[in-house]
Amino acid sequence: MTHRILVADDESGIRQVLKECLHGRFEVTLAEDGLEARQRIEAHEFDIIILDIHMPGMSGLELYEWMEEHKPEAAARTFFIT
Repeated sequence: MTHRILVADDESGIRQVLKECLHGRFEVTLAEDGLEARQRIEAHEFDIIILDIHMPGMSGLELYEWMEEHKPEAAARTFFIT
């Protein structure tokens, strides 16, 4: 069984490094900001969610607060980076 990871960071270099590190062992989905990450979380289940704290539009903390209310199972599997 392949585990699914969502990586949301507004810096493309960080997204790519994380994807390269995790690819092959996990199915990695990328998002450029909190709004795109929210759309992906609404559409799919993820085993782990990695969020940048500071992103334009919707920060990682704002997305986490949304997940606590609407997707608590996803919030429980969230890690923050900055």
